[in-house]
Amino acid sequence: RNCGGRTGAPPLTKNGARQARKAAERLIALGYGRQGDDGVAVVLSSPLLRTVQTASHIASALDIPVQTLPGLAECAAAVHKMGIESFGTRHWSRAGPPPRFLNPDQVQATTECAPKTAFVHAAPGEERFETFSTCITRLAAVSELLLIVTHREGIRELCAMAGQAACRTPYCAIAKFEFDQGRWTLLQSLD
Repeated sequence: RNCGGRTGAPPLTKNGARQARKAAERLIALGYGRQGDDGVAVVLSSPLLRTVQTASHIASALDIPVQTLPGLAECAAAVHKMGIESFGTRHWSRAGPPPRFLNPDQVQATTECAPKTAFVHAAPGEERFETFSTCITRLAAVSELLLIVTHREGIRELCAMAGQAACRTPYCAIAKFEFDQGRWTLLQSLD
């Protein structure tokens, strides 16, 4: 099984690609322009296919690469149900091959990604099989500005962490959060 392939996650639709390009246009309009303008050097993404394809359209428009991190997929329903630790092959205890995420080389080989999208490998030790909340908090603690493409469940989880339990999350939503002194705050939610 490949959780990034058609058996675990469907590919991005044409409408989804259009929504991702629109999201990139909104980010540019908000001042999150191309690399160097604002300090965003990479789009961090869940390694599930549709999410990576969404990230590719955003990254292509911003002229920055995509980096996948397993912890950003833990919030997805299928991954959450199986347990993120199941994707680390050393923890697999069921019959059959373990599920796996696509690596950057496999993702780049898919035809559904935006043209000219660059993918970078995570630094050693960054590909941790951790919960979504642990991953996002760890990333926020070491970087002032992050651009993350994840699942609606992840945005909802971040909203809950920011005290906003009923957060509307349309497809390809953009939300701006602040992490300060161990606390999350929802600053802006854009549809």
